[in-house]
Amino acid sequence: MKVYRLEHTQVIAIDLETAWEFFSNPRNLEQITPPQLNFHIQTSVPERVYTGLIIGYRVRLPPGVPVTWWTEIKHVDPPHRFVDEPVGWALPVVVP
Repeated sequence: MKVYRLEHTQVIAIDLETAWEFFSNPRNLEQITPPQLNFHIQTSVPERVYTGLIIGYRVRLPPGVPVTWWTEIKHVDPPHRFVDEPVGWALPVVVP
């Protein structure tokens, strides 16, 4: 199985500490996710990510299929980065 890695760099006009305050707060994910995905956090989350934190999400993928998934924060290096990895997901079961 091939493993893919997605990396992205974006320059924003704020200082590093302000950026870290925003991006390290899981509650801000809903603000930066496109509204058509209907993204919602399903678990209780703290104001800051930490190693070992597991977060549950719900999103509607095109063409509107609801998906629930979980990620675990594997590494935190304030104020530079954190690493999250998917640990599980579920699709709705349709019974004919």
